[in-house]
Parts: sequence; structure tokens; C-alpha cells
Amino acid sequence: LPPRPTDRAEGQREDAAFKQARAEWIRSLHRAAPGTDWEAIDRATRYARAQQRFRQRASQTGRTTSADYAQDTLAGGLLSGHWRETGSSNQAGRIHLAEYHAPSGTLYLASSGGNIWVGNRQGDRWEVRNDMLRIPDIQFLRRVDLPGGGHRLLVASSDWGEAGFRYSDDDGYTWSFSTGLENISSWGRVLRVEMVPGPQPVLYLLALEWDNSAWESITSVYRSTDLGLSFVRLFSRPNAQTGGENQLDIWTDRYQAGPVYLLENQHLYTIDSLGQAQLQDSLPLTTIPGAARLRGRVDSSGQVYLYALYRDGSDSELYRSTPGGGGWQAAGTVPSGLFFRNSFAVDIADPERVYVGGIDAYRSGDGAQSWQQVNVWWEYYSDPANKLHADIPSFDSFVDSSGQPFTLISTDGGLYISYDGLQTVQNISLDGLHVSQYYSTYTHNTNPAIIYAGSQDQGYQRSLPPDTGQVKTFEQLISGDYGHLVSGDGGQSLWMNYPGFTRYYPNAAQSGYGFDRDFDGSGHLWLAPLIADPTSPTAAYLGGGSLDGQGAQ
Repeated sequence: LPPRPTDRAEGQREDAAFKQARAEWIRSLHRAAPGTDWEAIDRATRYARAQQRFRQRASQTGRTTSADYAQDTLAGGLLSGHWRETGSSNQAGRIHLAEYHAPSGTLYLASSGGNIWVGNRQGDRWEVRNDMLRIPDIQFLRRVDLPGGGHRLLVASSDWGEAGFRYSDDDGYTWSFSTGLENISSWGRVLRVEMVPGPQPVLYLLALEWDNSAWESITSVYRSTDLGLSFVRLFSRPNAQTGGENQLDIWTDRYQAGPVYLLENQHLYTIDSLGQAQLQDSLPLTTIPGAARLRGRVDSSGQVYLYALYRDGSDSELYRSTPGGGGWQAAGTVPSGLFFRNSFAVDIADPERVYVGGIDAYRSGDGAQSWQQVNVWWEYYSDPANKLHADIPSFDSFVDSSGQPFTLISTDGGLYISYDGLQTVQNISLDGLHVSQYYSTYTHNTNPAIIYAGSQDQGYQRSLPPDTGQVKTFEQLISGDYGHLVSGDGGQSLWMNYPGFTRYYPNAAQSGYGFDRDFDGSGHLWLAPLIADPTSPTAAYLGGGSLDGQGAQ
């Protein structure tokens, strides 16, 4: 008999070790010969096929919408079929960041799956652009109107071994790589991109790369004066001298043309028109921190507010510049680590409003002197429309054409909007934003309208009949990360794994009642392999782990 049900807290939370274990598990799923970069091969192949299929569909139909990709031929012409998206339509996953174009009211976002989506602030008109092409780990997205008409989308990827920067002149359907960043693609990644606004915007890019002459890692600043067509390296810092790429950051204001600031450990520089870093100030630090982040804002009078966040281990300290050149003041301890670089921001309308995000989001309305938690992560599950989902990749503040400021908050459960400095938030991704992230799915053998799914941080989900032919909604039965969904009786019962335990649902289609059992032994993979016994649905086999502490077997 299975063990009695075990009570578990809703949504097992992720710490740094949890995330690292997941990354190692994903890497362990791939095998390649020594010295072979399978990720680079995969990226190049996917990109070439995506561009080929897009142009083929466009030439055949004259259209470029994602629906035109539904018909496909595989296996050298031996198999032809029609793909239909099944779901989910209502369980959005991780969003990396967002962009807003005020004249048109168009909202863009970048999903963790590498797609650009276009919609509006009401969240009722989402459309995917690069449906066939994945742009990994997007950390910069900007729309720029071109002088001769039309517009350009600019995207930076911080994925390892990527050239890092792409642009699109057809609203995201096809993409081209910038030139000048080839050295990064051989070793390194983009860390941050900033854009100086104006009639001819200028891009600045911070990147980790390898110096083949000195044979050492360096952190470099590049500049583009042609809207991302090409980049030129301005200068570099040896990481052995600075302590590593995490010790540097750049920032400039989004709406007002002004200096580009470079923070290097405790030293603050501006980058002049010749591309040289000029020392402006030094912060009153007694020790060199583990990581440095720089954000700021220029107010309506032209005063510059700068915030420097330093994180060392579990401690985060924040400093702020005093407007008018009065130096730096310690603002105190930050209540959270940062999920991504973009998880630290200053509000566009009020430089006293500062936001940080890790597992939860925090706001300050007094220049980081005090902090308020927006909501606790588990509150999301009883009120997903008005409570933030856990894990906060970015905050992005904008002003619309009427002058109204607002902030978009990216989470692991979709995109939110706030018009009052995060006092309240509204989920604008509850319907139509198809960015679910699934580790595993299982379709009922005799009733294909019953679909089970194990997702990344959106839990175990289930979709039941009827099947209307549209993208289906899914119900989240329990939060967390679930994978390896298997069944010994065609989907009447269901087994699945969470990192650390196995769950069994004896009546999966009709009930959310299940049983848990912790993994025996130690050394299991993050999501250990699982297979159901085809002759006994109440039995399953767990792969890996060790009873003697000697690693996964």
C-alpha cells in the first residue's frame, strides 16, 4: 500500500542551491564528445532552420503570422502533419522583462522561452512574434522609431557563447545579428545594455569576454552609434584586477539624454564622447563587495539620483548619491537578494521609489531608507489577479503618451502592472499569454482531452474535457516544480517527481488527492527519472540516488 498522505507547504521555494541543482540537471540531459559545444551547435541549427521556415512560409502564403507555421513536414518528407497548440492559455510562466512604446500604446515582453510577445496594458491581445526562433536569456528589449519611418526592435541575450545582440526591422518576425561582438560568442556573454535617448540613440553594452593576447578574462564596454547594426569596443578591465564581471555595471537614464555611468567596485566613472572612462567619485566602502549594481533616475529638474547596491554573500547594502553633488550616503540593508540584474530599479516618476526583487518584491518610497514587502509569495495562489507570483526577474517603469507613469513587474508567473508605485498590482497575463514552461506532459490514453502537465514553478496542472479545438486552460492543483509524469494505466492514475519526493495520484482525472514519499538515500538528480510499472499501476521505479552516499547510480 502507498504511504499515508504527507502535508506539504504550498509551493516549495527555491534557494540558490535549488537553482544550481536544476541547471546541472538540465546540462546532464545532454551528451557530446569532449570539446564539443553542443549548445552552440544547437543554437546555430535552430536559428538556421527558423529563418529558413519563416521565409518559406512567407513566400508560399504571403503572410508571417504564427498560424502559418502549423503545417509541417518532418523526417525528410516521410511525415506531414498539422501542429495545433494545446495549452496552456492561462498559466503564464517566467517573463524576463518588458518594453513599452508610448506613441502606439504597444507593450512588448520577452519570455523565458526566448519569444517576443506583443500586447497592450489591458492584457487582452497577446501575439507572439518570433514563434519559430528562440532568443535565449533576453535581458534587454527596446523599440526605436527610425527616422525614415518604421521601427526597429533591439534585443540583447546574455546566454553564454552568444554574440549577444540582435535587431529586427519587421517587428520581430526576422532577426539579424549585430557585428563587432564576435569575440563574445567564442567565450563570454552580455551583462547589461543601456541606451542614451535622442534623435540618434547610442547603445552601450557591458560584456564578459576573453582576451586572447593576455590570455585572461576581461569585462568590456562596447558602443553602437547605428542602432545596433555594429558595435565597437571602447575599453576593457582585466577581471583579475577588478575581482570579476560582477563588480561592474552601467546605467543611463531612459528618457533624458545624459551621462553614461560606470560603476567599478567602489569607483564611479562617466564614459565621455571619446569612449574613455573618467573617474567622478568613490563610494565610502571599507571592503570590496561580492557584486555591484547601479541604477538611477534623472528627475524633471535635471537632478541625478544614483543608487549603488552591493551584495556579499547573504548581505546586501545600498548607497545613494545626494543630489547636488553632496556625495554618497549609506541607505542601509536591502531586504532581498536580486533574482537577475534587472531585479533592481528606480521608478520613472519618483526617484525616491526604489524596487528590489528576489523571491518576493519590495518597494521603498523614501530613497531606500525603509522597505515594504509587496506581498508574500504564497499569497499569489489565493489571488493570482492581484498578488505577485514568486521570483522577480525585472521592474520596468514607463510614461504613456498622456504623461501617466506605470511599472511593469516580470515574475515567474506572468506580467503585472502597477500605477501607484507597487502599492497595488494587477496581473495582465491571465489569459492569452502562452508562455507556460513544462518539464513533462502526459495525455490520457483513451481520452486525449485529459492532459496533465508538470511545470516550472507553476506546479502540477490538469486540463479536462471538453476539447473545443482552441488553446486549453489548465488548472494548477499544487505549486512548485514537477516532472517525469508517468502512468501504469493510461492516465487513470499518475506518478510524478518533485525535487526530493515522488507524488502519486490514484484518481488523477477526478481528484486532486495524492500521496507523497521522500526519496530514499541520497545523491539523486534534481528531477530523478521515474517509470511506472505497466503491470501494476500502484508501483513505480525511481532512477538514481544511492543508499551508501556514493552518488547517483
